[in-house]
Amino acid sequence: MRKIALATLLMLIITSLYVVQALTLNISTIKNTVPISSLLSSEKLSLPFKEKVNMVFKSKNDVFLLTNDMTLYRGVVQGTNYVVLAFTKLPSTPIWINESSSKIYMLFEDGKFSEYNMALTNCLKTLNLGKLIEVVGSAWRSLILLNSQGDLFIVKNNDVKQLSSISNNTIPLINRNLKIIKVNTNNVSLACGLGKLTIVGFRINNNVTKVLLKDINKNEYALVELVIDQNNVIMDKCSKLKTVNVIKDINNMYIITSNKTSLMAISLNSSIPNLHILLPKYKKFTLTRLRFLRNFTDILNLKGSLFMVNNYLVSIRPKDSSVLLSASNIKDCYSTLCTDRKGNVYILRDPSQPHTILMISLTRKFLTLTKGVILSSYLSSLSSENKYHLPLSTRVPSVKVEVPAGLYILSINTEVGRVVEFVPAPPVSWDFDPLFVPIEISPEIIVPYVYTVTIKVIDSQTHEPIGGALVYITGTTVRGKTVNIGPLITPADGTIKIKLEKGTYTIRITHNLYKTYVKRIVLRSNLNLVAKLIIKGTNVYFIVKSKGAPPLIKPEPLKNATIKLVGPLTLTLHTDNRGVAKAILRPGLYTINVTAPLHRPYSGTLTVPPGAPTIKKTIALEPVLINLVLTVIDAVTKKPVIPNLVKLTALSLPNTPSLTITNPPSNVINAKIPPGRYLIQVIAKNYNEFKRVYTLTKDTQLTIALHYKTIKVRIMVYDELRRPVDHFNITLYNEILGVRFNFTLTAQSNVVELPPGLYKVKVTAPGFEPLITEIKIDENTQVIQLTIAHKTFNIIIRATTNDKLLYDFISKCKGNIQGGPLLKPLPLPVMTKPKLEASVKLPKGTYQVSLQCFSYNGKLAATGSASFAVPLKRTVLVNLIPSKTPVEVRVVDVRNNKPVTRALVKIYYNGKLIGEGQTNYMGIAKIMVNTYYIGKQVTISITAPGYQSYSSTVILTERLPTIYLKPAPTIIEILLGNPVLLIVLVFVAGAGAYLISTFLGRGEEEEIFEELV
Repeated sequence: MRKIALATLLMLIITSLYVVQALTLNISTIKNTVPISSLLSSEKLSLPFKEKVNMVFKSKNDVFLLTNDMTLYRGVVQGTNYVVLAFTKLPSTPIWINESSSKIYMLFEDGKFSEYNMALTNCLKTLNLGKLIEVVGSAWRSLILLNSQGDLFIVKNNDVKQLSSISNNTIPLINRNLKIIKVNTNNVSLACGLGKLTIVGFRINNNVTKVLLKDINKNEYALVELVIDQNNVIMDKCSKLKTVNVIKDINNMYIITSNKTSLMAISLNSSIPNLHILLPKYKKFTLTRLRFLRNFTDILNLKGSLFMVNNYLVSIRPKDSSVLLSASNIKDCYSTLCTDRKGNVYILRDPSQPHTILMISLTRKFLTLTKGVILSSYLSSLSSENKYHLPLSTRVPSVKVEVPAGLYILSINTEVGRVVEFVPAPPVSWDFDPLFVPIEISPEIIVPYVYTVTIKVIDSQTHEPIGGALVYITGTTVRGKTVNIGPLITPADGTIKIKLEKGTYTIRITHNLYKTYVKRIVLRSNLNLVAKLIIKGTNVYFIVKSKGAPPLIKPEPLKNATIKLVGPLTLTLHTDNRGVAKAILRPGLYTINVTAPLHRPYSGTLTVPPGAPTIKKTIALEPVLINLVLTVIDAVTKKPVIPNLVKLTALSLPNTPSLTITNPPSNVINAKIPPGRYLIQVIAKNYNEFKRVYTLTKDTQLTIALHYKTIKVRIMVYDELRRPVDHFNITLYNEILGVRFNFTLTAQSNVVELPPGLYKVKVTAPGFEPLITEIKIDENTQVIQLTIAHKTFNIIIRATTNDKLLYDFISKCKGNIQGGPLLKPLPLPVMTKPKLEASVKLPKGTYQVSLQCFSYNGKLAATGSASFAVPLKRTVLVNLIPSKTPVEVRVVDVRNNKPVTRALVKIYYNGKLIGEGQTNYMGIAKIMVNTYYIGKQVTISITAPGYQSYSSTVILTERLPTIYLKPAPTIIEILLGNPVLLIVLVFVAGAGAYLISTFLGRGEEEEIFEELV
C-alpha cells in the first residue's frame, strides 16, 4: 500500500454542508404529469412476442429485452418495430450486457460472468466472481467490479481478470497500467482531521476515486476525492456531510443529503451531473430510485440530461433547470428505451425538445349534439409530419397529453361535423413552470359537413334531358335544422346543382307530361342523382318471334331484337329474354322497323288511339338462310370419301343444337344454314377427324380433304447376327391407297408415321442384300422388326499337304471361320477326301480359318490355320501340320534292371529318322512323332556310354516294351572272342620284346611279357 504524498496533498476547506453545482428538479412540476403512453414524442414498439418486458439493455448495435419469464431477446429497432434476432432463457437476472463482433457478454446479479454466442444458443464460458457483485466504476475503458468478499475484478475487452482484494478500510485507486494502489482510511482521516473511518461506498473514474466514509464514533460522513498522478496520490477534496442516504445504480452511486425543503443527490461519477430535488410543500416524497440515462444537446446547442426518478422519466435543461418533458408509469429505462408497468416498450425520439401538457376536454353539449360518436381525433404538428391520435369518446371525454412545444392543429371528426382548431404549445420558460394548457371543445365551433347534390332529369325511354321540370327538396340536417327548398326549374340540359348539409332529404320532381318522381336520400357525401321520369300515355307491348329454321334456328321469341318507332315519339327499343319490348306511347301513327340477327328486316305501322287501353303487337321475322355444299375427298389420292358423320356447330348462335348428318349416301353434302361462324366436323373410317372454323356469309362450296390416320411406328432393321443396322433406306407401298413412302433412317432415328394397311416393303443398306417383303400395320402396331443379310461371296476353303502318309492317314477335316462382321465362329462343312475342301458364303471382311483333321479312328491327325480377306481371295489354302504323339521308351541295364540314363534313342521309318530322345534319370525317353506313324513298323536304335548299341525293328506304339542294354565287353573278352586278333597281338608283343632285349638285354619286361603270354 502506498502512503499519501503529503508534499502534494491539497487540503480543501472542510464545511459542514457539501455545496456543489447541480441540476434542479421541482417534484411538484412532475407530480401531475402524463403516463409515458400519453407522451406523444415517444413511440410504442411493436413486439413479436406476448410476454411482458421487465428490463431493457442497449449495446452498441443491439437492443436486449428481458421478459418476466426470464427470456432474453436480442434484436434491433426498425421504425416502431422490434425485430428479434435471437433469444434464450436466462438462469438469473442480468445487470450488465455488452457485445463484440462475435460474442455477447453478461454479468448477473448472482456474480456470474457468462459468454454467449451471437445466436444465444450456447453459453461458451461462465466465471463465478462471487455474490453481491457491484459495478464500482470504470478505468481506462475497463469496467471495475467488486464482490461481497472485497475482490476487485477488471473487465477489459470483455475479458475478466482479478486485480486484488481490499478490506473495509482500504481505498483502491487505479493507474494507467491498470495496477491497483491502496490507500488506508487512517491516512485519509489524518488528512481530513477525522476519527476512525469505514468505507460506505466508492466509485472509480479513471485515475479519480470518490469515496464516502463514515466516522464510527461521531456518526458523521466525509466525501473524499483521491487522484493518482504519476503514482502519487493526491487528496483533491475532503468534505464533511451529516445525515446521508445512498442510492446505488449500475453506472453510478448517489449520496443523498436532505433538509426540510429539498434533497441533494451527489454523484460519485464525475461524468454524471448532481441533482437538486425540491420537495413538495404539503405532500410527502421519498426518493427510492435515481438513474442517470444520458446527456443530450438540443438544436440551440443547449445541453440537457435525462433521468429516471422513482417511476418518472424527466428531461432537464441545465441552463435554467427547466423540465423539458416528463412522464410517469416507468418501470425500467436504459438510455432512451423505457418499459412501463404493463410490460410495453417505448422509445423516446427527442428528449431535448421542450414539452407542454395539453388537457383537451369535450363539453357535455358537444357530446349531446354529436351523440358521442367521434369518428377520429388527432393532433397534427405544423412544424413536422407527426400526427398524434387522441382517444376521445363518450367514455373518455377528456385526454391529457404531453407534446413537444410548437403549434398544432386539433382535428375532431364527428357524424355532425368537423372541428379544426389551432392549439399552441408554448415552450418552457421562467414565466410558467410547469406548463399546462386546458382546451375545451364546444358545439359552437363545429363546422357542418356540406355536400354537392347534382340532379339530372331525363326521359326514362329516350334518356333525353327534360327541361322545365320542377324540383322540390325537403328534409332535416344531422344538426336538426329543417330544410325546405323549391321549386327549382331544370334548364334545357335537365341538370341542377345544390349544396346541402349532411342529413336526410326527400326529392320530388313534377312535369305536366310526366308522372311525379319522388326519392328519399341520406346524404353522407357528394351525390349524383339521375331522375328518370315516366311519360303519361298508353302501354304498348311488342312481341318479336322467329319463324324458325330447325335445328339451328328455333321458332321462338327473339331477344335483343331492335325496334325503332318514328311518330309523335322517336324511340329505339330492345326485346328482353322473352322477346318482349315495352313502350309508353302518346296517341298517333307510328312507323315500325324491326331488325334481329340472322333474320330479314320487318317494316310496318301502328296507330295508338287516344285513351286506348294496353296494346299488344306480335311480329314474326323470316330467317336468312344460305346454301352450303361440302365435298369430301382423300387428301392424297383425291378420290371421293363417304363420311360417317358431318356436324355443323353454329358458333355465332350459342346454346343452339348442332346440325348433324349421319352416313350420307355420297361424298357431297348439301345444307341450308343461316350465315355465321361454324365449326365443321367430318368423321370417316380410317381417316383423321376434320375440324375447322369457317365464316359463312353467302352460298358456299367447300372441299374437305381428309388425311388417313397415321400411326407412329418404330422400324428396326437387324443383320443375321441380330445387330442393328446403322443406316438403311426403306420404301413402303400401299397398293390400296396408291401411296408410296420412302424413308432414310438410322438405328437411333427410326420412328415414322404411316396410315394403317398392307404394305410392300423394300429395305436396302450398304453392304447388305436387298430385302423385299410384305407387312401389315394396324392400330396396335408399335414396332416393326426386319432382318437383312450381308452381301456375301463364295469362298472355297481347301486343306493341303505334301505328306502322302499324312494324306492317307486323314479321314476328314472340320473347322470354323472367325472375323469380319461375325459375332461368333462360323462352322465349316465337313471336308472329306479326295479334295478336303468346303465352300462357304462370307460378307466383306478379314477372316481367319482354323482346321482340325482326324484319322479313321477319330484321332487328331493334323491342324492348320490361315488368314484371308474377302473378296480379295476366293480360294483359301490351309497348310496342314501333322499332330504329334509321344512315344515312351524305357531302357534298363540287363545286369541289374537299373535305369540307363543319357541313352540316345532314335526311331527310323524306312531309314528316315522320325524322332529321337534321351532317357532321364528314370531311364525313360519320351519321343514326339507324327501321329500317323503309330502302328507302323519302325527301327529303334539305342546307344549309351558303357553299353553295347541296340537296334531292333518294332511296331510303333505309344509305349514300347522295356529294352535291356548289355554292358560293353573288356579287351581280354574281345581277344578271347577273336583268335586271329589274339595271334596278331602275341606276335606283335614278341617282336616288341625281342627288340627291347636287343638293346637292353633280358630283363624284367621280358619276364612280364612271358607271363602274360
